Amino acid sequence: MYYAASVCMLDSINTMNKLPSLPSQSGLRSSSTTTMKLTLALTLLDLTLASPAPVPVHLRPSHPNNSKSFSGLGDLAKRAGLKYFGTAIDNVVLDNTRYTSIAFNRSEFNQVTASNGQKWMYMEPARNVFNYTLGDQIVDPSKDAGQLRRCHNFVWHNQLPDWLSRGIGRRGSC
Repeated sequence: MYYAASVCMLDSINTMNKLPSLPSQSGLRSSSTTTMKLTLALTLLDLTLASPAPVPVHLRPSHPNNSKSFSGLGDLAKRAGLKYFGTAIDNVVLDNTRYTSIAFNRSEFNQVTASNGQKWMYMEPARNVFNYTLGDQIVDPSKDAGQLRRCHNFVWHNQLPDWLSRGIGRRGSC
């Protein structure tokens, strides 16, 4: 990596040396040009060192189909000292088996948040009539997978039940 950085830096300096010279004003041109070249070279060196180096093909891990032979994002997060690495799942994707096989894979995501299924408008669509079906469609498979669960925000300004929105502002209506 350092070799690539130094080659890049030398190429940049050579390019700068080919730039047309500016008129000299009592010797300032040469020192300002040198400063400019040095600043640009150091900036390019920083950028080169910060960018990821390509991994040779023989060192790249194979991508097996079973999750036991490689670590997912959730496993890597735990190893790094994080409590979990999670994802939000909305009910509209539950018919996509490829998506759900990843989302409910504890190795990839050891925490799940139900995006909209646990919002008030779905859980109490009519006053005092409760329906937890949408939330359960996400919570149940996450329990089966051994994933942590978090609730999304219960009250959201544009996802309130109609009965509540119509009654806001009327005294004694709620």
